[in-house]
Amino acid sequence: MSQDGAQGRYAGGSVAGGRYQLRDLLGEGGMASVYLAYDSALDRQVAIKTLHTELGREQSFRERFRREAQAVAKLQHTNIVSVFDTGEDELGGALMPYIVMEYVEG
Repeated sequence: MSQDGAQGRYAGGSVAGGRYQLRDLLGEGGMASVYLAYDSALDRQVAIKTLHTELGREQSFRERFRREAQAVAKLQHTNIVSVFDTGEDELGGALMPYIVMEYVEG
């Protein structure tokens, strides 16, 4: 992953061994950023949520992020995006968690 900015912005980076290419920043909050990304294995657009860099260095925040992914993945409703994948990628010696979700335009 290539980093751009203090809040964990990844410009033109990729996660999961290059499977997901991060394209555009869709939004960000106090803990995480969400990117439009391309899933090269399944040839589709997805949304990827990444924990901000400074929080990703702390085990407690990574664990909390992982629990969020597991909780949302158990939900099925037309008004809730589906979780496709989750994992961690190394950035500057620290593990950076991410959640791959269904991309809904709008």
